[in-house]
Amino acid sequence: MAKRMTDSNKWDDAWFSELSIDAKVFWLYLLDKCDHAGIWKVNFRLSNFCTGLNLSKSKILKELNGRVFVLDDEKWFIPKFIEFQYGALRKNNKCHDSVVKLLKPFNLLDENNKTIKPLTSPSLGVKDKDKDKDKDKEKEKDKNIELRKNIIDYLNQVTDSKFKHETPKTISMLNNLIAQDFSLQDFKRVIANKYSEWGGKPNMAPYLKPTTLFSGKFNGYAEEKEIETKESNEAKLLEALGGKRDD
Repeated sequence: MAKRMTDSNKWDDAWFSELSIDAKVFWLYLLDKCDHAGIWKVNFRLSNFCTGLNLSKSKILKELNGRVFVLDDEKWFIPKFIEFQYGALRKNNKCHDSVVKLLKPFNLLDENNKTIKPLTSPSLGVKDKDKDKDKDKEKEKDKNIELRKNIIDYLNQVTDSKFKHETPKTISMLNNLIAQDFSLQDFKRVIANKYSEWGGKPNMAPYLKPTTLFSGKFNGYAEEKEIETKESNEAKLLEALGGKRDD
């Protein structure tokens, strides 16, 4: 089992104390999971699984700005790791020699292979790439704005309510269902069904709201048979008569 030194004074470090909880956990994970040269092989699927976090590259690089140097799309480097663990690297030291071997391809050492060169713009290129990816994700989310608005407008119309379509919880729940290919008609059918079922019951009517209708139970609601109402039966009869109605 690999062992390495840790700085117990980090809890008094202003930089560390100002990190978010997620960034603190990820930083500690990074210090444990990097190799003995301070290089971490980027694997967010594994890091998120181990830490229980859900971080993006751009977000964590922004918080750890200056403490992490992006070598390429697959490897990150912690500049201060070498100095803290080894001090100046020495020749004829097997451990130090292996560190030098790992760092040389990235041109990170000074001419004597003893210390890390000063590093500037640690992740500029990668940040730009991640920003572009984040923009693309935002554009995808924007496509759902009109659909979310139509869904909530219909709910408000049916229930005579004033729910907002822009609350974080509603956005998250609807985006999750939209990603499962539920259409506007699916949402309208569920809303109409549940209104027919709950609307006239004082103990159930309060549940005609986004957090209930669009919860994890929505899939089950969507599979329920459409509830026949007087209005829907009249509409079907009118349609069968070709739109003519004798009063």
